[in-house]
Amino acid sequence: MNRKNEGDFFDGLPANSYIEEDITKNFGDPEETLLQEVLYFIEHGSFTGTGVKKSIPADLHQWDRIPHSGAI
Repeated sequence: MNRKNEGDFFDGLPANSYIEEDITKNFGDPEETLLQEVLYFIEHGSFTGTGVKKSIPADLHQWDRIPHSGAI
């Protein structure tokens, strides 16, 4: 829960771009997909728009299984 008593972010916060992470490339490799997206944004001032948002499967929503009082 945040200060405004909001906490229903099971699918994450909205992003400006949804790009699949390429863990086969080394950190800083300009061929890595996340870095390519950043470099594209720096050069063009916009994102490629090629990514697709993926939802988190319902069975991974752990918050419902954790006892909580609503305050941390």
